[in-house]
Amino acid sequence: GDSAAYDSPAALNGAPLITFRQDYPMARLLAERFAAWGCTPHPVHYAYSEASIARLVAEGLGIAVVAETDGVFGCPVRRLRPAWLTGGRTRLVSTAARALQALVLERAEIR
Repeated sequence: GDSAAYDSPAALNGAPLITFRQDYPMARLLAERFAAWGCTPHPVHYAYSEASIARLVAEGLGIAVVAETDGVFGCPVRRLRPAWLTGGRTRLVSTAARALQALVLERAEIR
């Protein structure tokens, strides 16, 4: 689909969501974010990690809202960062780590 389809949280209403298992702390945090955004996606698959979720997305089984972890970078999925997608956890990253990440992304080949 077109990235413009996710210009607002309302675009997630009823969308087939691949998300964290309900007994995982991230499930509660994400549910709080969906409530704050005023949207109600439709969970269709559950997993414990961002990498597992990304693999299910790569299989075409739905969409997901996850942190960009190494496991996500390793999956052939389209990554979107809509302007409204805020309020998540952030972590401090050293200048050296940012430089390495930029180098890796510059040389990355998405298949």
